[in-house]
Amino acid sequence: MLRVAIHGQSFATPEVTEDLAEKYPPPVPNFFNIGILHTNLGGVSEHANYAPCSLQTLKNKGYQYWALGHVHNGQVLCTDPHVVYPGNIQGRNGREQGEKSCELVTVSEAGTISIEKIFTSVVPWIEAVIDASGCQTADEVYEKLRARFGALFLESKDRVTAVRLRIVGATDAHSELNRDAEQVRNEAISIANECGNGLFWVERVQLATQPRWDREELLKRDDPIGEVVRIVAALRQDAATVATWSSIAELQNKLPAELADGAEPIKLDLETLRTAIEEAEGLLLARLLASEVL
Repeated sequence: MLRVAIHGQSFATPEVTEDLAEKYPPPVPNFFNIGILHTNLGGVSEHANYAPCSLQTLKNKGYQYWALGHVHNGQVLCTDPHVVYPGNIQGRNGREQGEKSCELVTVSEAGTISIEKIFTSVVPWIEAVIDASGCQTADEVYEKLRARFGALFLESKDRVTAVRLRIVGATDAHSELNRDAEQVRNEAISIANECGNGLFWVERVQLATQPRWDREELLKRDDPIGEVVRIVAALRQDAATVATWSSIAELQNKLPAELADGAEPIKLDLETLRTAIEEAEGLLLARLLASEVL
């Protein structure tokens, strides 16, 4: 009979930044030793720095298997010994996309390890990207939406699916789409219900299209449209300075805790500001040019 020793430790405080793995006991001789640890292995910057440790520290412990928590994307980091993030069993938000799973680990009497991935998502999260670059009108974009949702329905396995929709591309339909973003969202929800038999939940619709106008010509215009293009061009070139404005920092500090530190925190950093500048230009010009033919 296989004898198993499980080594684990919880957190004494909400945040632990010391390497807990170093203090784990030596392996029990003639036992299959499993280490369980909630850790940010390698100090990955996109994850909170809980109990950081190194892969080498875990390997040096002499355990046969490490089951790690904290990172929600499943990954096998090492097979000698096995060091595994099984991930979470259900995506909690739009950042945790795709099928989620757990690992069924089987160990023979001789200590040979085999791992079987078992999919567990009840409601998978999916990002659907629609390329509108070849579309002349919003109706043509909606036809692409219809085709995409139809394909997703065939893949859904009759499960409720949370969908984040991104509409991208330089398109003649840009102005029409951006004149009324709420209408686009309502159309997307209607098409999702039509094609998905009520199983699709459209959690978010992001309009990230670009106009097909001649920016150089717009820059020369001596009117509000030209002024908007010139102001945005200056901001685009100096986005790093914009990010240092004291008002930006003050706004970040005033964000509610659930927005500043939640599952999808709002960070008014340089990347966010650059995206906001592009989106603001698109929205402004779409409305200003709505009555013009370019």
